[in-house]
Amino acid sequence: MRRLLLICAGFLTLALLPAYAAQLRLQENEVSLGRLPERLLPQQVTVSPDGRRTAYVAQRGTRVVAVVNGQEAKPYDWIVRGFVGFTPDSKHVIYQVRRGPKMLTVIDGVEAKEYDSVDNWVCSPAGSRVGYVAKRGPKYLAVIDGVEGKEYDNVRIAALSPSGRTAIIAEIAGKDCLVVDGVDGRLYQRIVDAKMSPDGKRLAFRAQRNENSAFMVIDGLPGNAYPAVEPAEFSLDGSRVAYAAGLETARTLVVDAAEITPPTGKFSQAPVFSPDAKRLAYVVSKEGDTAAVVLDQTPGKAYDSVTQLRFSPNGKRLAYVATKASRNMLVIDDAEIGQYDAITPDSLAFSPDSQHLACIARRGDKEFVVLDGAESNPYDRILIGESLRFADDRSIHVIAVRDRLVTRQREDGPARIHQRDLFALQLRLAE
Repeated sequence: MRRLLLICAGFLTLALLPAYAAQLRLQENEVSLGRLPERLLPQQVTVSPDGRRTAYVAQRGTRVVAVVNGQEAKPYDWIVRGFVGFTPDSKHVIYQVRRGPKMLTVIDGVEAKEYDSVDNWVCSPAGSRVGYVAKRGPKYLAVIDGVEGKEYDNVRIAALSPSGRTAIIAEIAGKDCLVVDGVDGRLYQRIVDAKMSPDGKRLAFRAQRNENSAFMVIDGLPGNAYPAVEPAEFSLDGSRVAYAAGLETARTLVVDAAEITPPTGKFSQAPVFSPDAKRLAYVVSKEGDTAAVVLDQTPGKAYDSVTQLRFSPNGKRLAYVATKASRNMLVIDDAEIGQYDAITPDSLAFSPDSQHLACIARRGDKEFVVLDGAESNPYDRILIGESLRFADDRSIHVIAVRDRLVTRQREDGPARIHQRDLFALQLRLAE
């Protein structure tokens, strides 16, 4: 089934773009992807990052199969975590399976080497590199791009850069070390949340030498100790890094190794850099259980809660989701847009040219796409990958679900079941 719809939005005033027309038109293109298996829930469907492909696990007798865009793959005894995933570039399908007593990783239908167990596959940001953890006997090793690494007591893959750098956290005699490009680093009692900057040139991780304090290690240099330290956030170009430290009652924001005091309230959410690394935004909690965004050390309006801080690609705009009196809205450069029952996590997104803003929202029991304030037709569920992405400057691809109850005859009599149909949905702003 294929149909083309034009949706006209009512008069809308946005601070996002002065050139916005008062009347917006959305072109909606819907293509049927078939029906889901009877007992499969929408949340069990994986969507590729570009919003164009779907995958799920289906039962076939005593075995299971991966189903990608409706096509069944080879059956196995079990698929790890019941999960079939995509690389960040949406080009490759990855899952891990059990066959008899052994386990292996499958990439685009090609089986890798068997091990006693496999788990925790990760990709580089662009999807060109793939790694996973394997167990052989009592030891663990990282397998990166098909090449086995050194065996350790335990292994966690921290990051893979497109340029070829690899960082893993290895356990040695009850302690952790960061292994970068095969070279073991200093031992700590515990290492968590190791991150590589987007350009692959810098590394940061949280470390502990005892149970009472933690500190951030950036480019091999330990920072000040605090009762607790949260994960580091790098700017897109890797030139800046920030993290929160301290207990909830007295948290400190550390930016480029300097402690920053909020102009109001207490720091409460992870900091966000603009793409050009020139601006910084974060959330503070204030008296009366309210929250406010601080942009370049200037506080904004207080709301009941604030989530999903997003800078536009050009770094000039800031958008976020705010809640007030149990209603959710978009806030763009301090302008409040829309009223919704809920906004899907990680669904707030700017277009590549910074001119348009979209999200997935819910009103009542229906979900819909919001693009520059115009709403798509409602569906029972809108599915996206890890986050919502624009396909180009004016269009978005998502997967939509229609769910209806139908009566089926069973051996013990009639039963009401859910009939769920999948659709590929493209939304585009009319020229």
